[in-house]
Amino acid sequence: MAKNGPILVVEDNPTDSQALHNALNQACTGNEIISLASADETLKFLKSPPKIPFLILCDVNLPKMDGIELKKRINTSYPSAIRIIPFIFYSSYTSDYAIMEAYNSLTIQGYFQKNNALRELPEVIKTITDYWRLCRLPLYPGKSNHIIHSHNK
Repeated sequence: MAKNGPILVVEDNPTDSQALHNALNQACTGNEIISLASADETLKFLKSPPKIPFLILCDVNLPKMDGIELKKRINTSYPSAIRIIPFIFYSSYTSDYAIMEAYNSLTIQGYFQKNNALRELPEVIKTITDYWRLCRLPLYPGKSNHIIHSHNK
């Protein structure tokens, strides 16, 4: 897991994208933030990323291809180095179907609802990023068969 890799913000709404950028900066992640406005842009980026991303924060409501279909394509068409990137939905769309589909079929690592309390967003983002910094996950294939320990960055 590339804990120092960039954080991908997949969000077509510029206001929401900026709010996530601000929250990530306030959370002092130190990770580069890369904004992508569509699923197609994200798939193209992930074909040959300059660095393996640390995590992906994705809206469900995206133009042409929604976030659920994006994650399905990643799961079926990309190598495990990309599939193991923590994938977190941050969306105003929170139907029971979308949540069940995300967890049961897609193996996402979180589904958070956007709300109007932007002052809470930095705390939510900090909790998410801190969790994934401490979480133990396999290294991406080709590097080692060992697990990254939480004290390694």
